[in-house]
Amino acid sequence: MDYGVVSPKSRGRPPGRGRAKKPNRGGPVRQIMPADRAIADACRLVDEPSRLIAEAAASAWLGEAWLEAGLSERDPEAVLILGVVGRAHTKPTAHGYAAVQALRLIAPASEVKVLDEAIELLAADFPQPRWADAEAPAPVAAYVASDPWGSEQMLLVEYGGDDPHGLLAHVTYPGGTTVQKIGILEPASAQRWNELAGEDGIPMPIAEQPIEQVLGKLAEALRRTGMLWPKHDDLDYVDLRALAAARCVTAAVTDADWLEWEPISDDARAALLDDFARDSGLPEDTVARSVADCCIDYGDGYITGGVLAWSPGEVELFLTDWLPRKVLLDPEQRAAVPAVTRTWVQFALTRAGVEQEWIDPVVAAVDEYAEDFALAYDDDSAWGPGKQIVADLLARGVDVTDKDQMEIAIREYNAEQLARRMLDE
Repeated sequence: MDYGVVSPKSRGRPPGRGRAKKPNRGGPVRQIMPADRAIADACRLVDEPSRLIAEAAASAWLGEAWLEAGLSERDPEAVLILGVVGRAHTKPTAHGYAAVQALRLIAPASEVKVLDEAIELLAADFPQPRWADAEAPAPVAAYVASDPWGSEQMLLVEYGGDDPHGLLAHVTYPGGTTVQKIGILEPASAQRWNELAGEDGIPMPIAEQPIEQVLGKLAEALRRTGMLWPKHDDLDYVDLRALAAARCVTAAVTDADWLEWEPISDDARAALLDDFARDSGLPEDTVARSVADCCIDYGDGYITGGVLAWSPGEVELFLTDWLPRKVLLDPEQRAAVPAVTRTWVQFALTRAGVEQEWIDPVVAAVDEYAEDFALAYDDDSAWGPGKQIVADLLARGVDVTDKDQMEIAIREYNAEQLARRMLDE
């Protein structure tokens, strides 16, 4: 159609006459918020018999709000709950009431009061969902399945009651404790673990452990995963994140119930280095001992299972990230890193009781990442602040083992950095 041609019928008419008028749309469309989506989704819960389904739905709503929130938003779950309560009061519906009831099942303690008040007001107008009075699922057993190195675990808690099921969390530890996925399993999954896990790949045998201990590990893993930025956005984690946290709280278990980290003692460190020097077959010199001491430092501070729990993933992080970023090595130490690390992981895993079949992949990882270590170590732009400062002080001739010299040098260094920043401004 040629819009440049004017129809003869329009001649003589006032401007605008005969043209199709633009519809009045009443301004911009209101943004759909997570609370709107939660109430719309709650339609399916009005006649739903299962409490577990309602818990999972509410958890997904809370997960969506948490995931969409920016770094500066401190409590997006509370904002969602207030939004749902506000909409349920403004426009009361059966599914709005169901949304409030579902959130009440797994709500944080700080939001219970506002939800209870909303339920009391809405209960007079709408029938209560069948699942609202169902008892909270109680844990009846708990299990941990682990790879040979303890670097990857499956935490499984079995629940009884009217809707028996299992809650499974897949947790990895290299690079920081992370709950990769959370899932709901059929009841008695622990008894069918080998069938569920399959026979391919690295074995993960399952063993029963105290319920409080497993839930404590889960609470700690959830807390640490929640601290990641950018946020861990796998929906298999996000959707059931709030449900898993609520199960820990319901059982009166928090991350405080999990054992806190305690550094290795000086005596234990010295004894371990002495045993390594005796068993390793390496020359008994300060170079090998100092590199082995670095292995202990990394294991003690960064490996969840402790100084002996090395895995291929931990070897990669040690060689390609931690050593290059944190540690200043002299040429002899640097040259000794691959051989000493290879010998250390053999020593550590043997001492931990790991079978040689699963020690070999960890030893092989040292050879795999040795070249990457050399390249990363030469990249001084990736050095951490501490390493950069020590390198600068050494270049100035400061004896970094002399406490008095170090105090004077650090004061001078800080003053120099401050002066540079002021000049730049």
